[in-house]
Amino acid sequence: MSGVASSAAMEGVASAGDVRGTGMLWAVEFVADRATREPFPAEARFADRVCARCMEMGVLFYHGHGSADGRRGDHLMVAPPFVVSDDEVALILDVLRRAILAVEKEALL
Repeated sequence: MSGVASSAAMEGVASAGDVRGTGMLWAVEFVADRATREPFPAEARFADRVCARCMEMGVLFYHGHGSADGRRGDHLMVAPPFVVSDDEVALILDVLRRAILAVEKEALL
């Protein structure tokens, strides 16, 4: 799993403010507004909702909060085992993308 593959998977995902990492450990930072990098309000629990959606689809992620100012700022970390296959990486990225897009859609309602 490379940062290049994970960044490419997040292209066009409005709430993916930043994708960073190296090797088998990387993270996605979520933002309400990509232009200003304004984080979601803490009450939105955006990362929690994305992780719950991913879990429903069989993939687990580590979610976190407070990365912007100690209270606001959602992110999730991806840390698959070293023995992950290319097909499993593709599944991880596909599930993550679909979950984020679903939660974005809910947030707009």
